Amino acid sequence: MTKIKKQIRLFFDIREGESKKVAYMFFLIFFLIASLLIIKPVRNSLFLSEIGVSKLPYAFILVALFSAVIIALFSKYSKKFHIGRLTRAVMDISILSLIGLWILLHFGIETKIFIYVFYVWVAIFGVITSMQFWLLSNYVFTIREAKRLFGLIGAGGISGGIFGGYLTNFLAPIIGTENLVLVSASFLFICIYLGKYVWVHYGRKNYSERISKTIQIESSEKKGSSFNIIRKSKYLTLFAGIVGISVLVSNLVDYQFNMIVSQNIKNEDELTAFFGFWLSNLSIFSLLFQLLFSGKIIKLFGLRTSLLFLPFSMLLGSIAVFIIPVLSSALLLKVSSGAFKQSINKSGRELLSMPIAADIKNRVKAFIDVFIANIATGLSGILLLIITIGFDFSVQQIGLISIFLVLVWTVLIYKIKAEYIGSFRTAIERRSINLDEEQLNLTDADITGSLLNVLKSDNKNQVLYVLNLLENFKSEKLIPHMKRLLNHRSADVKTAILNMLDGFSKDEFYAQVLELMNDKDLNVKINAISYLYNNSDNPEKLIEEYIHSGDPQIKIAVMMCIANSYREGAELWENAKLERLFDSVFSEESIKHLSPDEADTMRIYASNFIGISSYPGLFPYLYKAMESDSAEVKKSAIKNMGETCSTEFLSTIIETLNDRKLQKYSREVLAGYCDGAIPLLVERLQDKNEDQSIKNAIPSILGRIYSDETTHALSDNLLTGDRTLRFEMIKSLNKLKTRFPEIDTNTANVNIAIIEEIEYYYNLSAILGVEQRQKIESDKIETSTTSSEARQLLVSSLKDKVENTLERIFRLLGLKYSSSAMYDTYLGIVSNNTKLSEDAIEFLDNILSHKLKQYVIPIVETRDSEQLLRNAKLFFGIEFKDEEECISEMLNGDDDWLKTCAIYLASTSDISKYEEKVKDYLNDSDPVLRETATLALNN
Repeated sequence: MTKIKKQIRLFFDIREGESKKVAYMFFLIFFLIASLLIIKPVRNSLFLSEIGVSKLPYAFILVALFSAVIIALFSKYSKKFHIGRLTRAVMDISILSLIGLWILLHFGIETKIFIYVFYVWVAIFGVITSMQFWLLSNYVFTIREAKRLFGLIGAGGISGGIFGGYLTNFLAPIIGTENLVLVSASFLFICIYLGKYVWVHYGRKNYSERISKTIQIESSEKKGSSFNIIRKSKYLTLFAGIVGISVLVSNLVDYQFNMIVSQNIKNEDELTAFFGFWLSNLSIFSLLFQLLFSGKIIKLFGLRTSLLFLPFSMLLGSIAVFIIPVLSSALLLKVSSGAFKQSINKSGRELLSMPIAADIKNRVKAFIDVFIANIATGLSGILLLIITIGFDFSVQQIGLISIFLVLVWTVLIYKIKAEYIGSFRTAIERRSINLDEEQLNLTDADITGSLLNVLKSDNKNQVLYVLNLLENFKSEKLIPHMKRLLNHRSADVKTAILNMLDGFSKDEFYAQVLELMNDKDLNVKINAISYLYNNSDNPEKLIEEYIHSGDPQIKIAVMMCIANSYREGAELWENAKLERLFDSVFSEESIKHLSPDEADTMRIYASNFIGISSYPGLFPYLYKAMESDSAEVKKSAIKNMGETCSTEFLSTIIETLNDRKLQKYSREVLAGYCDGAIPLLVERLQDKNEDQSIKNAIPSILGRIYSDETTHALSDNLLTGDRTLRFEMIKSLNKLKTRFPEIDTNTANVNIAIIEEIEYYYNLSAILGVEQRQKIESDKIETSTTSSEARQLLVSSLKDKVENTLERIFRLLGLKYSSSAMYDTYLGIVSNNTKLSEDAIEFLDNILSHKLKQYVIPIVETRDSEQLLRNAKLFFGIEFKDEEECISEMLNGDDDWLKTCAIYLASTSDISKYEEKVKDYLNDSDPVLRETATLALNN
């Protein structure tokens, strides 16, 4: 890594392995916003030149109505598709729309309806593409990464806005307004490539796990409407009022600006260039103000001033327009509205949302940002119609309305400040601020003071909670508290402080951290040596000093530090030196003097070292660790094999799937390999000679990896004769189908499997009917206890198999229809609740195809075993005259347990009838079947 590259990474806090995805996401939002900032000026100029500013209120109303409906529908139906596919669909539709728009413009088809549609479309395009980008970001970055990097990613959007606006200003006079639409579309083509790359390489592997959590969160959040929550809270009511009135005033300002601009500039291309130029200027002003002044203003003057900045600046602009309604006054008004709204006001709004309890924040914030904002947009349109058409207000008189609304806005801001402080203190006490979701901007003096006071508490959990909130807060006010907490009795608190020290002067903490190398806790030592290494004038000397310590914990801490250093800059370390250091600490010779438990701890951390560093020269150690007698050492080796992401370990990890102690860890690691593990997993799944327990474990792993390849692998192998394996495949497909309803399964195989399972159900039911009759007859006469027990075991086993088959049928139907709906129907069928059962049957009667209905409905309706036997003969020609035919059928079947039960029953009477068939199982791979066959023939 070059020195410049390292400096850039340090400046932006980009860590090892993050550079590429940060770059892709930066340019994705760059080109998205650039595209939007090209099409927006085109829309505005087209509307003003062809329709006129007087009709702008109608456009506001249409935007409010259609955007609310379309965004609501989009949010609802977007849950049925994974983010990668949805993002591509949005881009494709947008590009096609823009090409269609260009064709209409090129051929002069500029009807009023078309222009209104275009105006609304651009508004919706801006909202939906932004929603999609940030939703994708949530799956590309972890929560911690997002906190550090979203500011930089957001700067990509502002940069794209600057670029797009200036490009519009430059190109509009040269190529004309209509051809800018194609430039916008070309940027979206770039976004398709960037979005696909990001999804495939970073987003998809996080999606499966996160979407299941989202489903759980959504189900818990359905309690109570957003409107009622806001209505019952004074704080939220004031919050909603501030958002609503800010949108209302912004639209009045927008109308005034457009009216003055349209009076001064008549040419369409000149209008497009003008709007592009000033939209870029607004972006630059917003960016500079945010970087240079926003944080300082909030820090010095607090929340209220940050919220008052926008209304006061708009007040000055409105007064200027009222006194001198010329283009320069209009520009002052627009700059005060647009620039501060996206900088200091946005920061203030984020501060306002902090005290809202995490379990309701997403719903309430979305309701305010979308629904309340849309109502305000619609009201602004209605208000403008009333005052311009009804009362014929001039641009100056509209300014008077804006001035009045700004005063109301100011009153709401003054009222919310007191509520904000109280709500924040309550949130801290209740710990209701979600640390996993918040990216906090703790610059308000009152809030900072409240948090720092909590750090004096004796309550360890409360202190840790606040330290998490202050994780990225760098202020000299924090230093005395951090120094004190480095001596806290809790190792967790000391570790949290050590993780916060980056960015503070080393002179403040270096000596104190040096003392922590004698702490009793290993994690404290690991974090302490990491800080010392990164801040030492001579890190190599520091390593040499501590690597020879007699304390095993210090040696471990040093090695973890080296592993992290190697991962961030492998070229800084010589391989020979790395191996020498590793052997000096972790070789069997080096740890032979330790107790067994201490030695195993060293082996575990040796594996951790390899997992963190991913140094191939040490990979053989992980194979050796798998030979250990300790399950914990093996688990660590498996976990760290996965951390290396090296496919060379796949076979070794797969082999552990038949070990019950390791199976759970192996599954998690293999699922973490995502696409890298799929080919080998599928190969082992299809291998006829593979260990059965390994084959049975593979479907659940594939079911946790969302891709077309895993879906096809599972559905293509559905017709396996092993029903236990088939059941595992079906369950995994069900999970995928529930999470991703759009998955494409092998429909032909699903249909065949459904019919096979239905036939098998009737087959088992027919055998069960015969065995139950035989049991009743046998119980009437004196028979051997062994024979009675054998038949009872067979009957019980058949009942279990029938129930399992019924579940498989419904799970397969779930692949054809809705997984969740079919499983709920199955639960209704097997319940003892008559009403639920009847409703389930009615549902099936309405949804199943005619062919399936004729097979399935009799199964769920019929309680009479004799009727089931008649249906078995009617539908599939299945009929067994006596027990002998049933036993032969089971011996020729594919269920090892039923074969075992059948042989056991036959052995209690005359085994000679089945002797030839039973001999086939003397060398069977199933140990229970093999032993039962041997005992039966020997008797």
